[in-house]
Amino acid sequence: GFFSTGIEASKYPHNYANSLKIVNDNDNVCFINMSIDIQNVKNLPSYDVISILNVFHHLIYFYNFKDADIIMKELVSKTNKTLFFETGEFEEKGEYWSDCLSFMGEDSKKWVFNYLKSLGFSSVSKIAEFPTHLNDHRRTLYCCSK
Repeated sequence: GFFSTGIEASKYPHNYANSLKIVNDNDNVCFINMSIDIQNVKNLPSYDVISILNVFHHLIYFYNFKDADIIMKELVSKTNKTLFFETGEFEEKGEYWSDCLSFMGEDSKKWVFNYLKSLGFSSVSKIAEFPTHLNDHRRTLYCCSK
């Protein structure tokens, strides 16, 4: 068996996810409606697999890089085996959060890869690049293993 926890900050996607859980009769799935921050991330349990998708750039925008880094390090410490990671990238100009990613430079993919390696994973692999509904820039999905 397995147990899965999803965290969603927005009310409507959270409610949608919970509805799918009920429709599909998934008793081993739980969705929490909250924003991750420095305090509550400490209260999360450890998991074999954590995915943090489309979140990191929002953490940087709403908090700052220092706090987003603390949150990431806490999530990494709670990852027993594998972390899947994807984020908005600096090349996605014109988004409300774009400018706060300027520290990534003009090669965000290289910065993100190096950042993930610096978090202590034994391997960081690019799984795929994909478009979003926002712009033509292709984001990268990474698999990070301990």
